[in-house]
Amino acid sequence: MTPSTRREVPCCEVRDLSKAFDQTTVLSNVSLSMKSGSFTVLVGASGCGKSTLLRTVAGLEPPTSGSIWMGGRDVTALSPKDRDIAMVFQSYALYPHLSVRENLAFGLRLRRTPEAEIVARVSEASAMLGLDALLDRLPRQLSGGQRQRVAMGRAIVRRPHMFLFDEPLSNLDAALRAEVRVEIRRLHDRMGGTTLYVTHDQVEAMTLADTLCLLRGGAVEQMGAPLALFDRPVSRFVAEFLGSPKINWLDGQVKHSSSGLHIAIGGKALKVPDRYGQLAEQPVLVGLRPHHLTTASDDVPQFATMNVTFCEALGFETYVHGTLSGMGDRTVVVRVEPSHRVTRGDTLPIGIRPEHTLLFDPRSERALDAPT
Repeated sequence: MTPSTRREVPCCEVRDLSKAFDQTTVLSNVSLSMKSGSFTVLVGASGCGKSTLLRTVAGLEPPTSGSIWMGGRDVTALSPKDRDIAMVFQSYALYPHLSVRENLAFGLRLRRTPEAEIVARVSEASAMLGLDALLDRLPRQLSGGQRQRVAMGRAIVRRPHMFLFDEPLSNLDAALRAEVRVEIRRLHDRMGGTTLYVTHDQVEAMTLADTLCLLRGGAVEQMGAPLALFDRPVSRFVAEFLGSPKINWLDGQVKHSSSGLHIAIGGKALKVPDRYGQLAEQPVLVGLRPHHLTTASDDVPQFATMNVTFCEALGFETYVHGTLSGMGDRTVVVRVEPSHRVTRGDTLPIGIRPEHTLLFDPRSERALDAPT
């Protein structure tokens, strides 16, 4: 086999992994593969099994069945210390009686790393994370963001095969979360490591991940590039989980006519993308994201009239909530430009960008053009 055709050995593979606690199944036949240098994010609602999966990869929980491979070797039976991983916890897990410098060096001293190398690694991590002025402080003298940086530094000095993050930003306020999130991604790119990261926050997931793995009920619902999941969700669950504000839903019926394929919604006809050209006449659930609805214009003709019930003016954009006349009582959300002044009680002419329409089977709630 030539170098150009040789299969790259993944940094980490999870193969048909299942985990049960007594009679409760938490993970069910989960498989995923992480390339060396990649950033994979496990995301999902509380209780979906994402933290259990991370802890199983780390060796903190034994799987009920399946296997875990790192660098081409089976590590399923190995203890955490033998897997060459470093983990950053939600709770920071710093030693309260040790200074920042001593916290950073502690793991290296346990491994009997030479003192000169300890000093060099601590100095490198401290400079990278902006901790130089804090090295002699105790954890109680640090802010939440500073403590999280120390926890990250303790992982960095290890220079492990793989980094594992278990919801590391959950204890930070919104502004600090955004700041540390950017730092984590920059560090990953700078160090070239492989990262597996757990979060329930879709913004973290979308902005950090090379590969996004959305879990539902202990199984992988969809896995791929973040924008692939956003633009082409395989199910209603994926479409609803990703995106803020949430996707809008309307009931429709596929129709064929002399003018082509369209969807009948409340007596109106909506043209649909060519990729749905093989659909038979059938009921459908129509998904429209707020930014794919807009005020009607010469470029986007009017489809319906919206009765405005609430406005979210965010400065850089405005989200308008309301109902569409003649289309039931479903509330929809439309993104409009901030220059468009809207108040409660107004009526708006609404247009739809049909090329972005998503169609789902009302019974199975699976996408009608789900990628194979």
